[in-house]
Amino acid sequence: MIGVLGLARAYQSTIRFYQGREKPAPMKQNLMVTTVRVSGQSFLERQLPGVPEEAAAMSLAFFRSMMRAPEVKMSLASYIIMLAAFGGTFFSRGAKPPEELTQPFLATGAVAFTFFGLAQLMFNQFGFDRNGFRALVLLPVKRKYTLLAKNLSLLPVALGLGLIFVTIVTIVARLPLLVFLGACFQLAAMFLLLSIAGNFISIVAPYRIEAGSLKPTKSSTKTTLLIFVSHLLFPVAMIPVLIPPALGLMSGKWGWCPAAPVNALFSLLLAVFMVLIYRSSLRGLGDLLQRREMDILQIVTREVE
Repeated sequence: MIGVLGLARAYQSTIRFYQGREKPAPMKQNLMVTTVRVSGQSFLERQLPGVPEEAAAMSLAFFRSMMRAPEVKMSLASYIIMLAAFGGTFFSRGAKPPEELTQPFLATGAVAFTFFGLAQLMFNQFGFDRNGFRALVLLPVKRKYTLLAKNLSLLPVALGLGLIFVTIVTIVARLPLLVFLGACFQLAAMFLLLSIAGNFISIVAPYRIEAGSLKPTKSSTKTTLLIFVSHLLFPVAMIPVLIPPALGLMSGKWGWCPAAPVNALFSLLLAVFMVLIYRSSLRGLGDLLQRREMDILQIVTREVE
């Protein structure tokens, strides 16, 4: 349906162009638009709070490039459709509200399900750059800022979709506010954890994605094996976010404290811990990227069908 609508719009706009029905705007209006754009701040000139200037500029450029790439749009569209289909099937069963001790696990499941469709984007951050990766090699910027910018460009997509899905689960299942807050902390912790894993895998096992599709080009046996193992072990990365609800369950079972406050507290501690781990990992992974960038360049720029 999306393809049909896109082709119909492209056909109509092409016909209007060749028939001369798309007239340019008057000169006065063009001057006004130019004046406004010069006086205002462009998208790439914005500064993100608490982020180095180089990383902020690159992250905004990566985000705009990602939003314009058709293969990324296809990946996100298929993910949203899958999310709607499975979510609609789950909520249409009319199940009873979950028990108090198991409510945090339902929110944690929503957090884990959020990242299943983003694995290809997070674990192959340079494969979509293709020839544009040459610009990253030539930039006189610390490589840890490059990795930080790549992660920040995915932050609005991951947290945006995650918050939407967690909010829907909270409303439908009538979860307490503390469970929702714990899920938000788990969402941030999960993003940081997968960003560390994604940075490492993107450096060690990159592969080129064909333009306009999600089909990877031919890669070596070693790279294929690493890709398979990384996706196979993807559920293992969910184990840390299961610790807070498990501690809440044990606390509620033994009568120490309700499950929701314990889950929220340990989810906050997990998020803070992952922030520290993420910051300490950037320098080492940045050095690894600098040593491997020429190998990555040959892989992502080589057109092999």
